[in-house]
Parts: sequence; structure tokens; C-alpha cells
Amino acid sequence: MKVWELKEMLEEMDDDREVIIAKDREGNMHSPLDEVWPGTYYPIKKWYGNFEVFKKDEEGQLAIVLLPIN
Repeated sequence: MKVWELKEMLEEMDDDREVIIAKDREGNMHSPLDEVWPGTYYPIKKWYGNFEVFKKDEEGQLAIVLLPIN
């Protein structure tokens, strides 16, 4: 998902709602959103990879990570 796609989805939401993120796709365990980090994502497989904070290079994809409180 690109940032513009997330923005479009959030435009439909009430601005006073809390942002909660799930631990996994099945919706197990939830936590409030705490921080957003910019950096570079290095995919290993389609469903996971590594992320380097505040790093840019041509091997990875520029991305953001949404971090939970815990």
C-alpha cells in the first residue's frame, strides 16, 4: 500500500478516532499507534522483510513503518 492509498482511506474516517494496529493479518492482539518512522524496506519474501530507519539506497524501497506503543 502506498501513502496516498492510506490517506484516501483515512479521509473517510472521523478525525477523533484512535489509531490501533493489529499484530497480524488475522487480527490477533492490538495496540495503539505510537510512532511513524521513515526509512527503507528490504523485502525478503512477499510477506516480510527488513527495515532500516532513516536510510536511503537503491536496493530497498522507501517506506514508512507504523509502530505500536508496546
